[in-house]
Amino acid sequence: MPTPVPHLPIACKTSMHIGKKWSAANNRRSYDKEKWNRDGHITADRSVLNVTLRDSDLRTWFHQTFDRAIADFNSKNEGKHNDRLINPDAYYQEQKGRVQECIIQLGDHAAYMEMVDQVGQEIADDIHIRFLTEAFRQWEKENPSLRVFSAIIHMDEIRDGTPHLHLDFVPVAESKRGLSVKVSMDGAMKALGFDRKKGQKYAETPYKQWLAVQRDRVESLAAQYVDLIPSDHNTGKQHIETWEYKAEQARQKAAQLDSERKKRQDEVQRLAEEEKRLSEELAPLRELKVSTEEVQHIGKVALGIVTVKKKDYELLQAQAAAYRAHQADLADLQAARGTVAQQRAEVQQLRRSEESRIVAAEKRAYSDTRTAIRCHESNAAEDARKAEAARIEAERIRDENKKLHQENIQYRERLREREQAALDECRRNEGAIEQLKRSEALSARLTAQITSMQKAQTDTAAAHRQEITKMQEKLNQTEKQQSDREAMHQQEIGKMQEKLDQAEKENNSLRSKLSATVSAIVGICQSIGMLDDYRGGEYSENSLSDRQSSLISTLREIGSEIVSKLGFRQAAQDIDHTVKLPEQIEQRVEDDLEWRERGRGGMCR
Repeated sequence: MPTPVPHLPIACKTSMHIGKKWSAANNRRSYDKEKWNRDGHITADRSVLNVTLRDSDLRTWFHQTFDRAIADFNSKNEGKHNDRLINPDAYYQEQKGRVQECIIQLGDHAAYMEMVDQVGQEIADDIHIRFLTEAFRQWEKENPSLRVFSAIIHMDEIRDGTPHLHLDFVPVAESKRGLSVKVSMDGAMKALGFDRKKGQKYAETPYKQWLAVQRDRVESLAAQYVDLIPSDHNTGKQHIETWEYKAEQARQKAAQLDSERKKRQDEVQRLAEEEKRLSEELAPLRELKVSTEEVQHIGKVALGIVTVKKKDYELLQAQAAAYRAHQADLADLQAARGTVAQQRAEVQQLRRSEESRIVAAEKRAYSDTRTAIRCHESNAAEDARKAEAARIEAERIRDENKKLHQENIQYRERLREREQAALDECRRNEGAIEQLKRSEALSARLTAQITSMQKAQTDTAAAHRQEITKMQEKLNQTEKQQSDREAMHQQEIGKMQEKLDQAEKENNSLRSKLSATVSAIVGICQSIGMLDDYRGGEYSENSLSDRQSSLISTLREIGSEIVSKLGFRQAAQDIDHTVKLPEQIEQRVEDDLEWRERGRGGMCR
């Protein structure tokens, strides 16, 4: 028999979240650690403690669950309605997005660490595993139409979280129409007994009704392990955090103890007043005393018989009654004093005990508050990021919806025009029928033939209408395909135009650079020619050797050939027939000569 799990005095909530995002790789821990565990929220050393309750491949599970129903459906429609036949792989691709994941956990990180402090790591882990395993079994028992194909407990995310269960399921329903077994959330809810009833509010959907019941089941199970903080789903109450609930419970406990202390103080006060009252009642009796001498001289002894005066006898009787009453009241008074002393000691002990408990509760509440604030700050940042991503996605969807709405309007306009054309055609046909009827009245002997012709024309018109409908559908499909192609072509043309513009800009830039380069080459070649030309003026040199003159001519010819190959023929002719010094080069020569003159002058001085 399994070891019974103790009920721990830990106040916490249980949570159950259902959504459509799930990851088999994450649940199985078969992910890329460098990609999925960058922040280190998964403690790899504890991954061996993860518990796999069920793990089926989704595609295989789909085929096992639906292939038989698909085969029966296809056998009934094959040859009659071939357009209705279903491919199992296509059905899987179409419906795999209907998978949902439920995440269940007991408390938060603070509650888990408090549990570890109380009973140790091993027992705390065992409590969570038992609770989550029982939650999985309870799910399968209570929700047979929400079929689970994967259920894995994660014990390795306790750095900031707590052990939790990933439960992946598909809503499956049986049906008399179409597939006998198919994916359907409405059908699954109806099979569980949650259906929209007459008079119900519109917001109370069957799914929301089931969700509230399922949360109550999980909470009832969690209450067997901890002091459960009840959730506030579907109650209209304002949501409070765990630390706030614990602080409120501590305040209520302190108020209760304070009330109990006041009651004890009132009881002590009452007993003190009772003691005072008894003392006042006994005071006259204490004063009623008879001395020993008086008693000895009260009576006389005669013949062995004591004779007492009546007055003295009455005095003795009163003294005896006072003595007896005094003894009884004195015993009651002593007992009351003992009770008062005992209750005072109990009140003092209770006060010290509760004051220490209140201080400990305030410390735990403060610690839980700080932890919750840190978690809330982290969650707020994450929620802000998700909200921004959702806003961007919503804008994109809104733009797509606007575009689809415009296309829908255009399609409806075209459809309305075609319907009007078809209506006009029908009216013309009706006019022809009326003509035939008038002709039938004039020619009775052709009645049978006219009737036959009318029937034939009616059948032909019906056939034409069917043909027109089919052609209309094909035309609509062709127009849609054409529209899609035109949109695609426009996008491609836009992209090509952008590339062409970019290439043209680059070409213009290269041409500008090339023109500048050619101008520089022309200037350089013309300047070099001034060294070996009589027109060079002060730049010409008559003492050049034949080799130097040949070098200068060769450089000018090479420059002319390069410029000519680049397509600048006029520039090549300028190099061959013109000798001059460009202004830019002449300016730089003058600047250099001035600098040289200054240098020589400084050296002379």
